Amino acid sequence: MNEQKRYLDHQLSGVTWTQQDTQAVRCAVIKEKQSIKRKPAAALTLAAALILMSTLALAVSLSWGVMDFADRSSFLRDRLPDAPLQRQISQSGGQGREAIVTVTDAVYDGKNVYITLHVTPRAEGTLMMDAVLSLDMPASNLDAAFPRDMSIAQWAEANGFHDFLGVDLSPSVEKRFRSCGMAWHTSEDGSLSALLTFEGVTDTRQLDICFYCATWGYLPEKESFSDDARSDGFTLECSLITPE
Repeated sequence: MNEQKRYLDHQLSGVTWTQQDTQAVRCAVIKEKQSIKRKPAAALTLAAALILMSTLALAVSLSWGVMDFADRSSFLRDRLPDAPLQRQISQSGGQGREAIVTVTDAVYDGKNVYITLHVTPRAEGTLMMDAVLSLDMPASNLDAAFPRDMSIAQWAEANGFHDFLGVDLSPSVEKRFRSCGMAWHTSEDGSLSALLTFEGVTDTRQLDICFYCATWGYLPEKESFSDDARSDGFTLECSLITPE
């Protein structure tokens, strides 16, 4: 187990991860965790809307976009498609029980997709992490700017985080899951910006993408994000426009 962790930590030291096709798990989470929707009173609806607007406004100020990731990585910068940055992206969904996922921006040339998502925890003091990480890994696995001589758990305690949520974001196009590359940036408020890249999509006027989003609580005894009692699944849909 320790040897596997050392290998995984080595692979993650560049804060880049290639996802495997785990759509069966994502679909199972989404199907099994459908919550009962109740119609709130008008006052509660308005209050919820105002809270959501405030949360999204804060997320916009803290989130990273494609160009922020490109500024940090010459490897990414050299491979960006020659296409305009799309900011006003049509999107719906992304409302989980414990986290909110929104599309920040994207670069799409008709074949290759570079898109950033921002994941915001609903509760204060919660740190969002990629679900493959463990708290005993170096903090630099959360973000390249964080210290490598301090564990994630130590960094979290020093910065006021007492809860942890693992997140997975799996893109689907035309009902087919796409294997993708992923890089992430952790903000001071515990939210997570993720850059997902994939290629080989059909060149159409409009590209519709469905992200299967899943979150899990952390189990210290298993040193992993495997708390089924706190698992949640939901979808985020968006559309990109092919540049003329």
